[in-house]
Amino acid sequence: MSQKNILMVVIVVLVLVGGLLAWYFIQDDTEVVTTNTSVVTNSDAAVNNVVEKPATNTVWIIDGNFNPSVITISAGESITWVNKDDLTRLVASDPHPSHSALPGLESDELILGDDYTYTFDELGEWFYHDHMNPISKGTIIVE
Repeated sequence: MSQKNILMVVIVVLVLVGGLLAWYFIQDDTEVVTTNTSVVTNSDAAVNNVVEKPATNTVWIIDGNFNPSVITISAGESITWVNKDDLTRLVASDPHPSHSALPGLESDELILGDDYTYTFDELGEWFYHDHMNPISKGTIIVE
């Protein structure tokens, strides 16, 4: 095989590999979060399948944010927070740093994949935050 042919084969292989890498990195990473009342996605893609309602209400911690950030439940129901973030998180009652509005609502440090569950018995609107990132906030409305 001549040097010219070898060069052409190398160029074709590089173009194919580059195209595959570009295709891989521009794929839509749609995540679906379900609660007792809604479906939330992180893209504009259509949701074809709705996931069955979980046994408890779930709040995902994604990219430093609570998803959903506001959730309404009945007294006696539980919320489970799941850390889907690479950084350590800590769910805590407002205000920061005393966490005194709802004593007991304070998780241990949550690493990726960890979860924390709290049962809300008292009616009201309860504000919480990520102690590691206090600007990240959420609200639980207990009716």
